[in-house]
Amino acid sequence: MLSVLPIIHGIGAMALVTTAYGFIQRSNLSRWMRHTIVGAIFGASAGYSMLDPIVLSTGIVLETHNLLIAFAAFFTGPIGAAIAILVTGAVRMTMDTVVAVTDVTSIASAAIIGLLWSAPALRPKDIEVKHFVFMGLQMSLPLAAVFLVPVLNQQEGLLTVFIGLTGFNVLAACAFGTFLARERRLAKRERALQESVDHDFLTTVLNRGGFFRKYDEVKDHHSDTGGAVLLIDLDRFKNINDTFGHSVGDDVLKTAAEAMKRVVRKGDMLARIGGEEFAVYLPSATEQEAGRIADRIREAITASVCIPTEPDMRITASVGGYHFRTREQPNLAEALNIADQRLYKAKFMGRNRTIMQEQNAGPRLAA
Repeated sequence: MLSVLPIIHGIGAMALVTTAYGFIQRSNLSRWMRHTIVGAIFGASAGYSMLDPIVLSTGIVLETHNLLIAFAAFFTGPIGAAIAILVTGAVRMTMDTVVAVTDVTSIASAAIIGLLWSAPALRPKDIEVKHFVFMGLQMSLPLAAVFLVPVLNQQEGLLTVFIGLTGFNVLAACAFGTFLARERRLAKRERALQESVDHDFLTTVLNRGGFFRKYDEVKDHHSDTGGAVLLIDLDRFKNINDTFGHSVGDDVLKTAAEAMKRVVRKGDMLARIGGEEFAVYLPSATEQEAGRIADRIREAITASVCIPTEPDMRITASVGGYHFRTREQPNLAEALNIADQRLYKAKFMGRNRTIMQEQNAGPRLAA
């Protein structure tokens, strides 16, 4: 007799997974970390659904975990699929059952189906209910293998079980998939909104609020070399606005930002924190490295930024920097305040220079 308990367990697991998926997708974790955690949750839920399986005969076990495995692959890609399979496999190994060929093929086929649907070349631009119907039918195909085994093919009610499980796969795929897709859309929309809030509209780099928020997220992930905060100010920018107009000034800011983007390293943070003032956070840099990066930024700005009507006019920048050891990690306001004092000194000493220490008396030479 076909018990409804596994189906109830499966539905309950799917509801919990949907809630957890939405929560994690809205978190500030990195993409790979989100996929790893979600994959583990999918795998644990799939393993839980295996604890009360539908047994057709000795060694033939049909469970409701296929959807969880397939959707782990579809919504989190190879990372989530691998984690889900490992967790599910670990649960299977702890169970007092014979691992049948159908167990292996059902898990593998479900993961493959999910990965195929997640492939960029095959993934629908806008996922719809009909796509989940097809996915549910595809996940039911391995069940048809029992009809190829003569002994099992003669079991009474086998066709009814097959039709029932196929119907469940389709309905569950539609319901579960629709909820997960909705959570993913909402999470993407929220992340996009947060990105727009955190970034400067003109230059597309972080704004002041985004800079502070991102700093708080990553400030504890620095290396033993310490870190640095640089404050960059375009020299005599007010004169550019007054002489050539704000549209030219905006172009200067955008070009300067693009020049700085080419200099900063992966993992560094660049922001426009006000007017013609930019800031850079270097989470891993010695004082000498920070100074060299500051000088390259100044050189990149001078080489890239110009006034179209005054091609011989040089645009320069001044930089004040503050380097700190790992154990001296400051809050960002304090670091910017120290860097600002050194920036003011660079301006006072003639502009177009970098000052990283109070005792600096002249411009650094770029490496």
